[in-house]
Amino acid sequence: MKYLQGLLLPALLARAPVAAAKSDGPLVATTPFGNDLVNLMYFDDSGVALVQELETGDVWRSHDAGKEWKQITEVHKALRIAKNPYDNKVAIVLGEQKHWVTYDQGEHWASFETKFAPTPNVPVGWHAGDSKKVLINEMEDCFTAPCLGRTYYTADGFKSDLKVLVEHRRMCQWARGSKRFLDGQDKHGSRILCITRGKYSDRSKDFRLLVSDK
Repeated sequence: MKYLQGLLLPALLARAPVAAAKSDGPLVATTPFGNDLVNLMYFDDSGVALVQELETGDVWRSHDAGKEWKQITEVHKALRIAKNPYDNKVAIVLGEQKHWVTYDQGEHWASFETKFAPTPNVPVGWHAGDSKKVLINEMEDCFTAPCLGRTYYTADGFKSDLKVLVEHRRMCQWARGSKRFLDGQDKHGSRILCITRGKYSDRSKDFRLLVSDK
């Protein structure tokens, strides 16, 4: 039996004046789990947290800084939890081929699918100015060097089916891949940059930089 104890210290400290009025000691809550826990993450500026069971891939959510936990029944066999660094309400739980996204800190989830499992390197590409624009990178084919894979994209927060952006890519990212780059400019809000295989060979020296405004 595994235990999760003392989560989200900053949130507990923020509650300190209230807790101190009721008790002289810190508030500690203990929750038993059946398996080892990994991928613990918090939504910034909130008491909401997610954590994953290693053996089963089950994902649990706490709304009160870790005091209580409830299993997310929609999610199964998760591999990884990816949090949007630019939007504190958005996260994606990645599975083998089925994945789940939330836009309200895990209260509701929608699923989407890819043909193969996500890459272990950078599976999700976030748009710094629009959380509905997301890139999903599949596992690369590494039987021949260099490793190349497929990238999907959505511009509506997975409401419609994922679209294939490019095959045989080395990497892809949004032009607005950081808060500072192109900040305040709408001209390139949908631009994606990709490094892909060469026209005539897979050798690194023949790689091409492709630009898409999909």
